[in-house]
Amino acid sequence: MRRLGSKIVGIDLGTTNTALAYFDGILKKGVCCTNSDGSLLTASAVTFFSEENVLVGNGARDSAVAYPDITATLFKRKMGIETDGITVNGITYSPQQLSAIVLKSVMNDAEEELGEKITDAVITVPAYFGTNRRRATMEAGMLAGLNVRGILDEPVAAIYNADSIGKLEGKNCLVVDLGGGTLDIVVAHVTGDSINEVFIDGDLNLGGSDWDAAFREYIRKEYLAGKQLGVEDEQELLIKTEMAKKRLSDKTETKFSVSTCEGRVDISLTRKEFEACTCGLLERVRIVLDRVRRMMSEKTDEREIDLIVLAGGATRMPQIRGLLDELFPGKNVSAKDVDCAVAKGAAAYARLLEAEEQPGVVKMFDNPEAKKLKRIAGRSYGISAYIAGTEEEKVWNMIYKNTCLPDRNEHVFQTRYANQKTARLEIYENNEDAYRAELEDSALIGELVLEINGDLPVGTPIYTTLTLDENGMLHAKGYEKTGQTEIETYIQTEALLEEGDLIAEQEQIATMLQVV
Repeated sequence: MRRLGSKIVGIDLGTTNTALAYFDGILKKGVCCTNSDGSLLTASAVTFFSEENVLVGNGARDSAVAYPDITATLFKRKMGIETDGITVNGITYSPQQLSAIVLKSVMNDAEEELGEKITDAVITVPAYFGTNRRRATMEAGMLAGLNVRGILDEPVAAIYNADSIGKLEGKNCLVVDLGGGTLDIVVAHVTGDSINEVFIDGDLNLGGSDWDAAFREYIRKEYLAGKQLGVEDEQELLIKTEMAKKRLSDKTETKFSVSTCEGRVDISLTRKEFEACTCGLLERVRIVLDRVRRMMSEKTDEREIDLIVLAGGATRMPQIRGLLDELFPGKNVSAKDVDCAVAKGAAAYARLLEAEEQPGVVKMFDNPEAKKLKRIAGRSYGISAYIAGTEEEKVWNMIYKNTCLPDRNEHVFQTRYANQKTARLEIYENNEDAYRAELEDSALIGELVLEINGDLPVGTPIYTTLTLDENGMLHAKGYEKTGQTEIETYIQTEALLEEGDLIAEQEQIATMLQVV
């Protein structure tokens, strides 16, 4: 690989676009590879014309209107939650499979550019992703044939990129990452040798694609009422709406025309119109940022924020910049290379991993200022149980949001009945930092069933342990001492894949992409 400072690449597996970067040992920063279209960004889209004819990337994105039933987009939003990403001709493809197809495509393009096979990668995820979503992302990398060396929070990757451009030592950074599908917020403190996460928040169903959709519906209602649009017309509207959104980030008005069954229609739009029809989306951004400000006011001095780092193409919108100016007046803003900042930062972090594991390999590119990452939990995790003497069930949190990782805690629960033969340990994640959380405010992410030996009295202790590792993967253990019964596992729901499925699907994806 040319000027390669690390053989581990960084990949921003995005909701709407994916990018792959390597660490340039001469420039000492991440550099993105181009795809077969000559673009740094590959659309996270897959069109299945048949099992033997699969279109990936920008061409698939442009086919979404013409072939909606066989084109998968925005499947990252289902990662680790659902098993069905899209079903075509009776074949169901999981979000992990779809992501793996996109990953394999960008890997193939990068290998052609760099002249070397790619085997290892750091893949980024929203900081707000819970343990199942992170594990599903690792599965996607494995399906693509990658050795996933780490899972990195996207906003933190943006900090690594910003730090490689201009040193951030001693600064408290607020990272606002608004990509195509997610809003991700991290507050981090940067020292001479580490990046320390302080707060994590976000909205996993809010991104630039939502602004596009709202703007498109406004145009339909206000300018195309009563008009009929064919498939090609719909595709033109989709493309031109996104172009208009981008132009309105630089200009206060724009014009374009759209074809309809009744003829072409000239449309003139202003930035004020765009901001008015998307004001509800901006309010959702405000809610998250206000929540972050409240957390900061409880534990830190808000005035200590030195720099706001922006990532994601949607942060170019003036309404986002205006909101930040309103909520954080006078703060410096870093907005360099927002489209590729996450992938480039992941490449810088990948280089750090390899330097730690194999210092001799990267000695010639040694960077003494490389910063280690100190992570925090993006969610709280606990186990459901009844309050003693009642029928009221709660989630008893054991690992709390924003605590330093890795974290491990034990809690002792008790059997409810005499001679109880099983204890079901249902594990939940939530956004609460209280000892107890409501079931309806929590999401069930997995369960363990502990078989109990012997006829034991009511109130027999059940020792439970939850461990959250540095990649945000959750390990659970249950133990009953008298009968010496024990169960433990990494959390795995039906949205995740069994080992046999991983191997079979990996072979299938490799075959599919050989014929694209």
